[in-house]
Amino acid sequence: MTNPNNIYTKTATLDDLDEIMQVEKSFSEDPKYHASIEKMKARIEKFSEGFFLTYVDNQLAYIISTCCVHYNPKDLSNFISWDHITHNGFLADHEPPVNANALYIVSGVVGASFQQYNLFGAPYPHLLALTQKLKLEYIIAGAILPGYANYIKQNGYLPAQEYAHLRNGSRLVDPLLEKYRRIHFHVPDEHHIRENYYEHPDSHSYSAIVVHKISKHAPGTQ
Repeated sequence: MTNPNNIYTKTATLDDLDEIMQVEKSFSEDPKYHASIEKMKARIEKFSEGFFLTYVDNQLAYIISTCCVHYNPKDLSNFISWDHITHNGFLADHEPPVNANALYIVSGVVGASFQQYNLFGAPYPHLLALTQKLKLEYIIAGAILPGYANYIKQNGYLPAQEYAHLRNGSRLVDPLLEKYRRIHFHVPDEHHIRENYYEHPDSHSYSAIVVHKISKHAPGTQ
């Protein structure tokens, strides 16, 4: 992958909606995977400081939206599905909620014409800074397992709980989980593998709740 030179990240405003929707619609031909403009507007209106836009050569390349949630590593009952934890993608009416202790990545989309760039970690310092500003303990996400179905096809059945920890050398076999690993996320245990969390055929609709516990010595801080 190419590492771009002229790159910067800012928070979104309603004036950015047209650009945001262009990127949102570019990454998949299936409209069921596109968030509506109403959802994007709600995310900006309710929690603009957690909606980040990354530009390459002054063109919007990557959008990432977040919300604040309560996370208990021993009780994931509120992580029934992506729809449940994100209020169907519209976020809670009050951000952050009173009991929130985690910044949750609602969605992240790289524009179709920027897939060759290594952008996945670009917003990470901004996510980290916001988490620390809000005095939250974690950054978390519900990650699909895009390599799972293909792995089963080639190698035979393996439970998703085992697949999520499968490595080729030091790297995780699943391409998305490996990207998260590189920016300090991990899957704590088998209970963090959630069935039917988000509909995605290549993942057999399994997702992993990936977690980055923040400390005052977190990477990217001084």
